[in-house]
Amino acid sequence: MHAHSHRGLWIGIGVIALLLVAAAVLAGPWIQQLPGTASARSTSLTATRLEPVRGSQSEVLQVLLRSASDQDAVSTYLRQEGFRILHAGLRGRMLVVQADAATIATALRAHLYHWQAKGADGTYVAADATPHLSDDIAARVTAIYGLNRSVHGAPTLPWDPQPFPLSAEQIQTAYHVTPLLSEHVDGRGIRVAIYALGGFDRKYVDNFAGKDTPGYPLDLHVYATDDHGDQRAPYPSTNPCQICINEVLQDIDAVHTMAPGATIDVYEFSPESDFSSFAGNLLEFMDRVAANNDLVASISDTACDQPRSGPGNPGFSVQELDGLDSVFQSDGLNVSIFAGSGDWGAWCPLVTSSESPTKSDLLSGTSFPASDPNVTGVGGTTLILDVLDDHINQELAWDSDFNPLGPLAPLPIGAAASGGGASGYFPRPCWQTGPGVPVGPARMVPDVSADAAIQTGLKIENTGLGWVDVGTGTSLSAPLWAGVAALFDQYARAHHDQLLGNANPLLYRLATTAKNRPLFDVTGGDGRTSDLATPLPQPGWDASTGLGSMNAWTFVHDGASPTYTPPCQTPTPVAPLLGMPWDPSLHQQGFGTVRPEVVNNGGDPTGYFTISWDTWGSGTAIGHGTALWVPAGTPVAAGTTEPALFEAFDLGTCQGKSVYLHLAVWFPQHGQNFDPNDDEASYTLCPP
Repeated sequence: MHAHSHRGLWIGIGVIALLLVAAAVLAGPWIQQLPGTASARSTSLTATRLEPVRGSQSEVLQVLLRSASDQDAVSTYLRQEGFRILHAGLRGRMLVVQADAATIATALRAHLYHWQAKGADGTYVAADATPHLSDDIAARVTAIYGLNRSVHGAPTLPWDPQPFPLSAEQIQTAYHVTPLLSEHVDGRGIRVAIYALGGFDRKYVDNFAGKDTPGYPLDLHVYATDDHGDQRAPYPSTNPCQICINEVLQDIDAVHTMAPGATIDVYEFSPESDFSSFAGNLLEFMDRVAANNDLVASISDTACDQPRSGPGNPGFSVQELDGLDSVFQSDGLNVSIFAGSGDWGAWCPLVTSSESPTKSDLLSGTSFPASDPNVTGVGGTTLILDVLDDHINQELAWDSDFNPLGPLAPLPIGAAASGGGASGYFPRPCWQTGPGVPVGPARMVPDVSADAAIQTGLKIENTGLGWVDVGTGTSLSAPLWAGVAALFDQYARAHHDQLLGNANPLLYRLATTAKNRPLFDVTGGDGRTSDLATPLPQPGWDASTGLGSMNAWTFVHDGASPTYTPPCQTPTPVAPLLGMPWDPSLHQQGFGTVRPEVVNNGGDPTGYFTISWDTWGSGTAIGHGTALWVPAGTPVAAGTTEPALFEAFDLGTCQGKSVYLHLAVWFPQHGQNFDPNDDEASYTLCPP
């Protein structure tokens, strides 16, 4: 079998008659396409390796441990390998360490390079391999953050001020917060954390709060986190990030609108810090949440949840996603986390800079952290109020191409809509059931929704810069729900009931059992755009608005109950196999097994690989190792064994077992890349 120099080599096993069958196989059941969604474009990106990072350059990494009891052993090991321990956090589960690039390369067998994503202007730093640890230490470490800094959370889209902004009082009335405030349920005693990206200054909000919420002065604390994990004064704002300022202002105002008595903690991360990746920032954010005992957290930035296709390429690693998931679900923190499901419909952003995404940054899929089962994903609606009493006249799925209040000016990406769909990574949690939830193995997003429309957003005043703006997008809807969670926790604490924690199990239970409608089922609106193809809204759960928007009074009173039952236990998915063997007369290896280290098709030497799998078990599996490189037109005997990258994909069923139906190998050093949507025919790993 020869490697063709113009593309990655598809490893064919089977007969020619299976070509059409294999070509017809799209994403496996793990990556569902809902009715009305667009056909998937590439769910991963590739990058070009540039110059190496200087060996003397100092680098900061975050090491997430499986438990706090592993801290001493891992600290001792890392010191012996030349690392300096800067900080221990997350109640013992995280170590922040420092070493130069040369030490990292020697200790972890991972060399740092500068990379450029395909079609992108900027560059980022990433390792060329998965980090290697001794077997004993590897068993104690969940993930190492900082070895791939490709992913930046996408901030909200920049909107111009619109003519119909809603005041805090109007939002409170519409979502039934007003009667709770009259009962003195206003969030007091509850701390709400907000994730913020650089350039923010306290002066921007010193005067704006209280105009719409008289009697409730803003209890705001702004922290910046340096590279040693220490809190200090906010970063200088001589050249502020305007998008970042807009983002955090609307987050603060949204939380303060719903829970005006709550304490708000803003944790600011500089785009230039050594943690300058979304995954590292989120880990440090949760460390600060734990340190200050915040009970609620709001995250508006977002990025695609599909794992990256090999070291160096853009995207999260499986280890990073699993590590953050384990932190989000920590019983010791018991934090209610709300995250916007994205402003891009059935697409998600994968940006390698801290700017708003363009169309070229959008991939088919769902957004993290909203897609994490331990986070409540919040979609968007268009909230139309009765002119007489500010109660809801109509609430529709948010879609910028469907505007009952009139046309909009052109948007930066052409259109915008509430994000949603089936996660490309996280499995379906056991509690995600009920009317409208489609059958399938994938986690569905969003869970709930709230106002996000450009024309009916929340009025924001920036007195520091002297302008008025309108908070919009799911970056608005997430902190609105976070504020309601603060009301819930205050009420529950006063009545000696269980705090909210992960809101999702309770939300899905209330959607099917509650008599007093704590959730308003949003079924109106187009819910999709010509560009973004968001699924249509429908009764029950839907991929535009989830279970619906909130009736805060009923949610707090009915949800905070001593009869609340603990959530079910989600079973661990069965690990898939690499295809199935097809010819017992051949000396085949690896097929029909989990994470095989040697794969041999029993034919010529081009079908023999050694593979170290970096990921396994999600929609794709990524590995690196060796294979025989044979240039086009060259005899197999003249081939050379060289480093190669591998991807097993198309998760499906073969002979009644869960398997990867395809395997690809490619040689980046020869200019090859992997494209999961390559139109050329491929073979299947499932015998006829």
